[in-house]
Amino acid sequence: MTHQRIFKFPNTIPSWYIGHMAKAIKEIQSKLNQIDLIIETRDARLPLSSINPKFEKLIQTHSNNRDQEREQEYDQGNDQRRTIKKSLPSRLIVYNKKDLADPRLEKPLKEAFAKSGQRVLFTNTRLDQDIKSVLYQSIEIVKSRYHSTGPLTSSDINDQSKNHHHRNQSDSLSKGFKIMVCGMPNVGKSSLLNALRRVGCQKGKTASEAPMPGHTRSIGGMVKILEACKMSYGKSVYMIDTPGIMPIYLGQGDEASAIAFKIAITAGIKDSLFDSFDLSSYLLHILIQRYSILPHTPNEISQTLSLNSSPDLTLVSSNPNLELPIEDFLKSISIRIKALEKGAIPNLEIASQYLLKSFRDGKFGRWTLDELGQDEVDMDLGLTDSKEIQTNSNSTSIDFHSRVFHRVDQFLRSDDHEKFQSQTAIKMNERRKNKQIQRSRSLSNLQKRRSKG
Repeated sequence: MTHQRIFKFPNTIPSWYIGHMAKAIKEIQSKLNQIDLIIETRDARLPLSSINPKFEKLIQTHSNNRDQEREQEYDQGNDQRRTIKKSLPSRLIVYNKKDLADPRLEKPLKEAFAKSGQRVLFTNTRLDQDIKSVLYQSIEIVKSRYHSTGPLTSSDINDQSKNHHHRNQSDSLSKGFKIMVCGMPNVGKSSLLNALRRVGCQKGKTASEAPMPGHTRSIGGMVKILEACKMSYGKSVYMIDTPGIMPIYLGQGDEASAIAFKIAITAGIKDSLFDSFDLSSYLLHILIQRYSILPHTPNEISQTLSLNSSPDLTLVSSNPNLELPIEDFLKSISIRIKALEKGAIPNLEIASQYLLKSFRDGKFGRWTLDELGQDEVDMDLGLTDSKEIQTNSNSTSIDFHSRVFHRVDQFLRSDDHEKFQSQTAIKMNERRKNKQIQRSRSLSNLQKRRSKG
């Protein structure tokens, strides 16, 4: 692709950090000491954009606190048989909806995150084998928190339950493993819980699911996802579902706008917060970019949607100076799906929703929206089919892996995604600092007066 079109984002992007999310963060923090493992669920189509920096920090702080607490327990001789492995992860990262994402990225992403001590799985909640892997890895991580000579014993679990649970809880609950599933909105947390229960207990759904963000609005109770068995060392496994939590502030500039739009396109933010025309424009923009890579042509976008008449997208791709024909494109969709108002006027709002739903349902193939080097490799080779990629030389595979490693490493090492603060947040921090200074001065003056008296 020799030409690159630049998309013009709106001047402002919406923020979606609402009341139940702020409340959920506090509740999650209060419950962390009661659980053995955190499963952080992310969207496989957004391996970097679906990472919540605030949540990341919360998990790391919890991990450090638990390591210190257990190290103290060992020093005090509470359990001589137990030795702590502080290097092992206290969470499992599950990239859900892998059936909609580029499969070539799974292995390099696993290896890239493993370098920073993060264990990653890719799942499709409809596949029992994937769900069994989540169960197995979860139990192994819980076991690895204690380096004992054999399987976990009842005393290991009971020692935790004395510190973590009220006395009025049932014995069966206090003796089991406890897992909390967390993540951003609509990444499939409730679907994962139901799938784990389906496979582990052969029982039906317990968590409500919906293909829209913000459906789960409060932290649920303990739900059994695995009956006591040999694999779990005779202990039942329970899980807590939590609401999806967005970052308080996504940042500034085009990069932050692109993240917000990608999250919205994958239904991680409510569509109503965005102009549907802007969302469909950005989606068409990135679709044209993808289909401009040989052997595909942008006109295949129209063919995928079975449009009889639509703008020449190949011509638009070859000339970035031409205006994006989003209105004509949406009109052709509305005619195709018969979304017409009185006087045969095309309903562009319904056409926009149809375009977004087509992408979300995977009509345009398996596609990872975060750029991790896959598009560069495709452009170098003139290929987009993963099978064709795999038949090329080992040097191509190594080059592809190195690009993914570099992008992930760059993201994890950079604090840029944590540095952005809204003006309101900056002012609140300044007020908080000023109050602390005034309080310190008042205490100091009070101490001086008392010493003189």
